[in-house]
Amino acid sequence: MRAYLGGFILLVLFCLGAFFLLVAPADVSGKDTELARFEWTATNSAPKAYPVRLLRGDLILADGSALYVPDNRTINHGWGVPGATHIVGEAEKAQPVNLSATWFSYVEDKFYTVDTQLPLDVIQGFAEKRIESPQRGTKHVFNRLIFGFGPEGEGAIWVSGHANAIDVFRFKGAEAPIEWTELIDNPDISRSDFISRVLDSTLGPQAAQDALRTGYQIGTWPRRQQRWTWDLSVTGAAEISLLKFAALNGEVFHFFNDLEPNVEHTRYGAPHEILIHWKGGAGQSRSATLTFDAGETLAAFEDLAATGDAITLHIELSESANALAVSLETADVIYEFEQVQTDIYSLD
Repeated sequence: MRAYLGGFILLVLFCLGAFFLLVAPADVSGKDTELARFEWTATNSAPKAYPVRLLRGDLILADGSALYVPDNRTINHGWGVPGATHIVGEAEKAQPVNLSATWFSYVEDKFYTVDTQLPLDVIQGFAEKRIESPQRGTKHVFNRLIFGFGPEGEGAIWVSGHANAIDVFRFKGAEAPIEWTELIDNPDISRSDFISRVLDSTLGPQAAQDALRTGYQIGTWPRRQQRWTWDLSVTGAAEISLLKFAALNGEVFHFFNDLEPNVEHTRYGAPHEILIHWKGGAGQSRSATLTFDAGETLAAFEDLAATGDAITLHIELSESANALAVSLETADVIYEFEQVQTDIYSLD
């Protein structure tokens, strides 16, 4: 009986030891967190003005498993704007450590390919963060990875959640001699005709003609990805209830009433669009959408950044709450934007 009990105890201890080996992290010091799992999905993105065809987008995850960015489709819903998402596999999974992708840039008539390691620590760091909503004070998570593919082989990855998107990685694809039949295997449609048809359907007839006539200007897309250190200032509001900032580099932030971003950040892209809800001095509730001209905005930021002085993007709301002005300022220079489209609505 005693021998039987002793053997039974040894068997239990052995099983417990095996169990702990199976569930123990790869590194008990806490430095190796590659096996941590989070709930997230992958989606694609490409510029509105420069459609691409994503032929494939393969991901290797930290635990060795595989996933994919939804591919075999034409994309142009906007840089940093999420597109197709496929819900496959387990909801919680390891984060990606490698991206291998091939895409075709229609306006350039070029194929690109990339095989790159991804910054696991950065991506996972955001997955562990919580985003505070300025409106309700509730907490949300980054639960989406947006993979962007653009002209000149430009690529970016954003972590996204609760209408925020943060640029966490840039990659550069190389021009590749991919066979045209990899994109479409139809001898009845010429390469030029197919490109024209796609641009016509994605951009519209006039914009497609313009794109084919002028082509793509080298440096256009890398220039839009620049970031600078600058502050945001708003005057004339008794209270700001919402301020959403979308940048040319695809990032999207929300700001609290004190104009602190809800996600800690130090450098921002040039503005693409700003949405603001506020109350004027007399209690009028207003909403305004400011849409910036990319050329004017980039030129202004590049010129003022070259001075080396601190930069402030200033929004001045009128006393009546029915008008506003936008400027970019340093201690010695004030540039007043002239091509900002402003739409103001009453919320009363």
